[in-house]
Amino acid sequence: MAIPQTQSHTHSGELSEDRRAEWRALLGQLTNQGARLRFFPHRAVMFLALAQSRDTDARNTLIDRAQATLDDFDRLVRGFTVDPAVFGIEKTLYSHLGLFLAPHRAMFDATTERFSKDCASLIRSMRMGGAPEALFELSDYVAVTLLERMNAFVELFTAELSRASEEGNSRLTGWLSDLDRLNNSVYMISINAAIQAARSGEAGRAFGVIANEVNDLSGQVKRITSTIRLNLIGG
Repeated sequence: MAIPQTQSHTHSGELSEDRRAEWRALLGQLTNQGARLRFFPHRAVMFLALAQSRDTDARNTLIDRAQATLDDFDRLVRGFTVDPAVFGIEKTLYSHLGLFLAPHRAMFDATTERFSKDCASLIRSMRMGGAPEALFELSDYVAVTLLERMNAFVELFTAELSRASEEGNSRLTGWLSDLDRLNNSVYMISINAAIQAARSGEAGRAFGVIANEVNDLSGQVKRITSTIRLNLIGG
């Protein structure tokens, strides 16, 4: 279920010219952070799926990496919700961000809290030797529901960036189209990742290749969003 596309409560026209430029810069940053926010759950699930087919030492290392990824995810969630220091956001702009996100907070909180809780529970279970069925269920949730909702959040930021920008022209449209194409690729890879997680065992060894591809795509997303910031909002 996608996030309803309600009208934003925050309008750049309500800000001074300097504040408007800061708001555009913030939106560009949040577009990038939003891309990271949806990437971390896939990364955590991949580490857990890989851990199933490894010996004890390698298994524990992969589970530790899944825990570190979950910690990164939780830190980003705090940045969007309660702790502007995570993103280095000035308090006045953070209040605008709060208004902008207000219509979508219930969905955001429910989505991120479910993943965080289920992933933490699965990590604890796997440290004790178990729960492939729980891994499949979490993979399915991440690959379909969570990704769809996180995509919708990124679309909110990019739409507001386009509206707030004084150069909402074909360059922006082209860059965002590139971002959309990459997002679609990430989605297909995540579906394949869920299937591999379900199979587990020896098939889990193919996860290394999938993880590298997702990492490469994540890097491309970051470079494209950086280009948007540098060319439209001055860095």
